[in-house]
Amino acid sequence: MNIQRLQKLSAILNICFKILSLIAAMTPVWALWMMFHARNFTFDVDQSGALFSISAGFQAVADDGKRYQNEQNWTIFAALTIAMLLMAVALWIASLIFRDMKNGETPFRQRTVKRLKKIGTLALSYAIIPQIVYTVVYSLLIPGYKFTLEIGTAFVLALLIFCVAEIFNYGVSLQQESDEML
Repeated sequence: MNIQRLQKLSAILNICFKILSLIAAMTPVWALWMMFHARNFTFDVDQSGALFSISAGFQAVADDGKRYQNEQNWTIFAALTIAMLLMAVALWIASLIFRDMKNGETPFRQRTVKRLKKIGTLALSYAIIPQIVYTVVYSLLIPGYKFTLEIGTAFVLALLIFCVAEIFNYGVSLQQESDEML
């Protein structure tokens, strides 16, 4: 394999992941600004892009004739903030993997395995924690309660990242054996 080509690609991916991480981290700031400065601003949660989704939930909302759009916006904002911050951290950690490869390090190191496991944990958190935050904030701000648990693409992706981490862990042991033979 061409090492220089791999290093150039790793440099590009390092930069791309860092930019995506910064965009994800800034998204809640932009959303907050829009909530205060845009007229008739509402969040629209569209999950039609999910490749896989199983959802179960229940809802009991008191019908007092009021429209709770502002409270709904704050509920979605809270979940969005948690989700985007988790995503930003995961993308930043991914950039560190490619930074090391750009600098000529092998990806089959224990540090890479730990980083992949952190990314997997963050992806799993991304799949679950924003739903819990949404439920709690909704129950606090809007009369009644609403609970939805969705197991979707993010959950499956988290499991795949854990599998890749174990494959890399095996690669680490093969790398160590190869280094000892030399």
